[in-house]
Parts: sequence; structure tokens; C-alpha cells
Amino acid sequence: MKSDLKKREIQNNYRKSLQQKRENKKHTLEAAFVIFAIVVIALYFLPDNLISTDTNFKGENKELKWFQGASAIDQELKRSSEHYRGIAIDTNPKPIKYLISTSLIDSEPGAEEAALELTDQAAGVIESLQLPLFLKEGETYEIIVLGKDNEELLRKEFQ
Repeated sequence: MKSDLKKREIQNNYRKSLQQKRENKKHTLEAAFVIFAIVVIALYFLPDNLISTDTNFKGENKELKWFQGASAIDQELKRSSEHYRGIAIDTNPKPIKYLISTSLIDSEPGAEEAALELTDQAAGVIESLQLPLFLKEGETYEIIVLGKDNEELLRKEFQ
């Protein structure tokens, strides 16, 4: 008789725990829905001038164009240079900087010529994409070639 009571008590506890889990799932869904609704309502009622839309005449973000330029430079240099390792872009603070990482060592003979060649290839890609058109009057961009130990091999400024 005692074992039947214990079994019944265990079953009741199990049922209660299952019921609590269902309740918790239900509350989680309700909370997620409320948060979603608040975000949608807040975005709907925000004034348009709080959302930055710095665009050019085609409606595309200017900074995005410079990032696409980095991708194009990456593809070109991977194809044409054995010393190329990667590229990074730094847009803030101005001027825009392309950082080209290489396996060149500063003391190697021909390292400066190879760095100059990489810089010229990158500048050619940038010109072909017409990215300098997005610069304001007096603004510049830089291409910096870094060596194996991240030492600066060459820095060139363009307008």
C-alpha cells in the first residue's frame, strides 16, 4: 500500500513538472512575441531623420563600394602575386586605407619593387571601379603594403 502511494506521488510530481515545462514554453513564446511587437512598433514610429541614409546618386552606400573594392583587389592580387597574403580596409579615421599584407621581408632584394607592383595593381583595380569618384574634394585614400612581420614596406597616397 505504501508503494502505491509512493508511485502515485511520483506520477503526480512528474505530471506537475511536465505541466510547468509547457507553461514555461508558453511564457517564453509570449515574451518573444511582445519583444518583437515592441521593436516593430518602435521602428514604425521612429522619425525618418534618426535613421542614417548616407547615399550617393544611385542609392548605394558609398562606404560599401570601398569594401567591394577590397574584395576586387583581393581577387586580383591572389591571382597575380605569390607574395600576397590578404587585405584589410580602414575607413575610420579618414583617409580610407587599404592594408595589403604580404610575405615580403624588408631586407629581401626586390621587396620594394614587389611592394610597388602590388600598390600599382591595387590602384589600378580601384581606378577601374571608379572609386575615387566617391571621394569629396581634397579627400585621399592610401594603399599600405605590410611585410611578413607587419612592418610597413610602402605607403602611397592617391586622390
